[in-house]
Amino acid sequence: MITAIFGAAGSGKSVYAENELANAGGKVVYVGTLPRSSFFADKLSTHSARRPSAWALFELTESWAEQGESFRDALMSSDIGLIEGLSFYVYRQSALAQFGIREESELLMCLQELHTHKGRFFVVDPPIPATLPIQDRRRLRVFQENVVMLADVTIWVECGYGAVVHDDKLRHLLGIGAEEEVL
Repeated sequence: MITAIFGAAGSGKSVYAENELANAGGKVVYVGTLPRSSFFADKLSTHSARRPSAWALFELTESWAEQGESFRDALMSSDIGLIEGLSFYVYRQSALAQFGIREESELLMCLQELHTHKGRFFVVDPPIPATLPIQDRRRLRVFQENVVMLADVTIWVECGYGAVVHDDKLRHLLGIGAEEEVL
């Protein structure tokens, strides 16, 4: 089962998913996509501090050719997991000319395999920045639409995850498709 979670930076989408992971039990994998750099140091530190030491960490920061199979294996050998910032990974690898249509298709096929997997997985992603060039925004929008289509549940987290908008309303907001739940 895949739950896609979208929301603005700092909205609490990762905390929401991490709470779900902590309450589920089983073998957990946390997939991070941010490179270890001074620019992301605060965010990496915050996420690391919240993460229990028993959770496996897989850092998807290198090319798909180098890490695609290991990424798949890490997911398939876990009962539950969180995949943080896939659109950022796609964008960064595309900018480095290491991620084309073939690699993106393989990534989406890997996510599709999670439907037959016994576990539950959360894909956490922020909105696409309006500051990106239009061709990059279009590509990432299509990628996120594909993730939503693969997801069993789609959630939009508002600031502090006080309001969570599910499925049909989110699909409409993303332009690919209503109920609201207050936590």
